[in-house]
Amino acid sequence: MLKRWREYATIVVVAAKNLLGDKLEVVYVVGGVAEDRVTVFSDIDIVLVVKDPGIKSIDTIADVLVEAERLGLPFDAPIDLKMYTAKEFRLNKEKFYRRVIEIPVPK
Repeated sequence: MLKRWREYATIVVVAAKNLLGDKLEVVYVVGGVAEDRVTVFSDIDIVLVVKDPGIKSIDTIADVLVEAERLGLPFDAPIDLKMYTAKEFRLNKEKFYRRVIEIPVPK
């Protein structure tokens, strides 16, 4: 399943764009997948960078995952979805992420 991480990340991006529109700035895959250290216990860490901190909530994350499943994401896909503002991501990137992979956001 993790071999399809890019396909799953793309589905999540489309779902996030459908729900968040222009409030979605950029999307990254981080963690073990991005650092090429995947194990059987790995998940796919996806970060949504948003313009409006007011939309960051567990409800928004759940809505994005439900929309992603509607678009074809398997319900058991090991996705760990996070939301940050650009400033928050810069701070966390320096502390926690050695490598990030940007997933293009459709216009």
